[in-house]
Amino acid sequence: MIIKLTEFKNKGYQALVKYSKILNSIGWNIMEVVVVNSKEDIFEQLRKHQKTIEGYGVRRCGLFGSFRRGEATENSDIDLLVEFKPELKTFMNFMDLCFFFDDLFGRKVDVLTPESLSPIFGHKILAEVEYVSFWGKF
Repeated sequence: MIIKLTEFKNKGYQALVKYSKILNSIGWNIMEVVVVNSKEDIFEQLRKHQKTIEGYGVRRCGLFGSFRRGEATENSDIDLLVEFKPELKTFMNFMDLCFFFDDLFGRKVDVLTPESLSPIFGHKILAEVEYVSFWGKF
């Protein structure tokens, strides 16, 4: 049986480690427990899963919002700005990427594209976004 322990996230990191060790000891295969507390944690996971993310057609990916500013709390969501390669920009790739990010981080992830930005507030996001280094800036 394969389980991802995101349902224990509100109990904190120590509980995640404890439960995964117990379940692994009785033969259950526990997926990697990812706990993100900072911008660096998010970037590390994005880099680690670069090939998978690129498989959804992502050209570049950046972080904005509370994690970018270092103001995130335990209940903060993750805000990502994602640009797709034109030939791979499909609804299915977008939705599959959103589900992948939710599963990866075990918390709510808001995924925006440059085209979805508000004309009123979009410039603030574009000024704040920090792109993952392996995609660089265009």
